[in-house]
Amino acid sequence: MAISAEAFADAQQHELHNWEGHADDSSRLLYELVEHSQIAGPLISRIREDGREIERAVEVGVGCFGLGMLSPHLSSHIGSIDGVDPLPRLEINPPDDDLRAYVKAVQSRVNYIQAAGEELPLESDTTTWPRRSTSSTTRWTLRRSCRRFTG
Repeated sequence: MAISAEAFADAQQHELHNWEGHADDSSRLLYELVEHSQIAGPLISRIREDGREIERAVEVGVGCFGLGMLSPHLSSHIGSIDGVDPLPRLEINPPDDDLRAYVKAVQSRVNYIQAAGEELPLESDTTTWPRRSTSSTTRWTLRRSCRRFTG
């Protein structure tokens, strides 16, 4: 069931307010950085099995910190990462200098796009993921990529 544009905007305002309260919280930032680490190993294995370079990937719902899952865990296997989220990317300023530098490095690997997933400003057939071969790179439409992950 779709919600109205007004209800969506209201929900996003509440979501933004929630995240703004955590932008300087080192514990929350560390949690966000490791949250999906359990699936990184199997994904890296799959990438290596397929044997192809991933030129470009899209992470829908990257989060307003601009960290996501791909950048901290898979950036060495992906040429460029487009991160999409309906909220504006928040400025993060944890008190720890090393954590702040690491967060900035992770964010710098993501081309942050503020948009709802239904309104992706990406051209069809521009995202590569996840099938690979040594001879060439298969380009998948976002729809095919999503289908691949969901079964």
